[in-house]
Amino acid sequence: MGASAQGFRLYYCGWVVMVRQMRVLALKASGAAIKSIYVFGCRNSGTNYVNSLIMNNCGTSEGGTLYNAQNKARLGWKHGFPMMLAAPRDVLTIAVHREPIAWLHSMNRTPWHAAKRLHNIAFSQFIRTEWVSIIDDEGFGISATDPLWHSELLSDRDPLTGLRFANVMQLRNAKNRGFRTLDHRSDNVLRVNYETVLADPEGFLDGVCTAYGLRRKRAFDPIVYDRGTPSRGLFQAKPVPQISEADLELIRSELDLHQENNLGYELPLRARLYAA
Repeated sequence: MGASAQGFRLYYCGWVVMVRQMRVLALKASGAAIKSIYVFGCRNSGTNYVNSLIMNNCGTSEGGTLYNAQNKARLGWKHGFPMMLAAPRDVLTIAVHREPIAWLHSMNRTPWHAAKRLHNIAFSQFIRTEWVSIIDDEGFGISATDPLWHSELLSDRDPLTGLRFANVMQLRNAKNRGFRTLDHRSDNVLRVNYETVLADPEGFLDGVCTAYGLRRKRAFDPIVYDRGTPSRGLFQAKPVPQISEADLELIRSELDLHQENNLGYELPLRARLYAA
């Protein structure tokens, strides 16, 4: 389904049912009872927000939790290329995409798992630096005492060539291309723009519950904490700094603009970017 779609469309038994007026990138529902969800997306794309929003406000049709600790082992790293051995029919796989300019600035501020040379550098240098990730989180299955700790995280290399990505824009191209393959890998798929969810979180939840037979909880939890974690404090939106003509031209030349358009994003000229 293209990014221009104006509603949730439920594909089941050959019928198309309009569920709610909200744009989504892709929606596929098998009709199987959903027991859990798993959210994919690039770092800093709103995956924690979307995951917390659904987990805290929805449950299974029987009212149970949508969390399943086995999903990470079954489906892989949420920020990685989808390479699952199998996709259970009772899991709803979700992919979140974010507007590229805001995403690049967020990656520059907090380049999770990136090599030290990508930390605390100016935006212009950041977008011109080869992307290298390291194993710095025990969630990857390697402890801090393991000899492989702080070795390169090969899951962030090009899965086809084994080579590093020349810059963060090429990393984005490949990752978003990978998340689009979920449409063909899983029986139950939802791909959305982070901005769409932020604009109407309750409408988004209503649509998800209707399309996938989930139970909406009575009291709405708006998820006000950063990354959905109270210990991180209240979430505060960050302004998008101005960028130079040269930086914008480089970004435009390195991003897959056709793919960005299919995701609903059109990179503006600098004059249009800051006109508002």
